[in-house]
Amino acid sequence: MPGPRDPKLAPYVIEPERVVASGSSRRVILMLRVQTGKTDAALDCAGQLLDQRPGPILYGGPKKQFLTEQFEPRVMSLLGEAPTLTAKVARGKRMTKTRKPVAGVPARLDACRIIRRAEIRSRRARLHR
Repeated sequence: MPGPRDPKLAPYVIEPERVVASGSSRRVILMLRVQTGKTDAALDCAGQLLDQRPGPILYGGPKKQFLTEQFEPRVMSLLGEAPTLTAKVARGKRMTKTRKPVAGVPARLDACRIIRRAEIRSRRARLHR
C-alpha cells in the first residue's frame, strides 16, 4: 500500500515492537506467515534501537543479492524518512550498500547462508523473523 507506513495494518506486531523498545527482553521471536509485516517490524525495531539506544546492529538476511537489491533500499528509506535518524546518519565513504554508520555505530547487512531465517542482532536486543 503506497504512502507512509501505518502500523495499524499489522496490529499483531505492535506488541513485540514495544517489547523490543522497552528493552525488557533480550530476545524477541516473531513466527508469522509470509507477507505479514515482519520486515517492517524488523526495520521499526532497528530504527528505534539506532535512534534511542545506539549500538552495533547486524541484519542477517538470506542472500547478498536480496540484501543489496531489496532490503538496502528499504533501510535507506527508513534512514531518510525518520527525521531523528536522518540527522544521525554519517554519509560518505564509510557508508556502503551493506554498512550504514548511524549515531557513530555501524548497522550492517550480511548474508547468512547457514541460517534459514532473517535476524537483527544488537548488544541490547535480538529480533528473529
